[in-house]
Amino acid sequence: MESYGEILEKRLKDIGMDSENISGFMRTLSSSFKLDPNQSLRSMNNTLDRLGWNGFHIDYHTFELAIALFEFENTTKEATSNLVREYSALENIDYGNSFNNMTVWL
Repeated sequence: MESYGEILEKRLKDIGMDSENISGFMRTLSSSFKLDPNQSLRSMNNTLDRLGWNGFHIDYHTFELAIALFEFENTTKEATSNLVREYSALENIDYGNSFNNMTVWL
């Protein structure tokens, strides 16, 4: 099964984007969504124009696919970050002197 990123990349190629420009375009989309996650398609296309992607506008389906991708990535990053924090907290538990007073029998 293709990932959201692979589907979006294929979609961008299908609507005329050159392969060498896709990663830069995806960074631009990601940054734009981070600045304003609730922006409209028209607003996104205006932002793309201002940032130098003159004349390359995304359609509604590509816009929705990009939103799904960035929301999925953000959710995944948050979940991973929470797991790392929880694991780190477990590593830093202070057991006090409970191990210092143990007698080891061999």
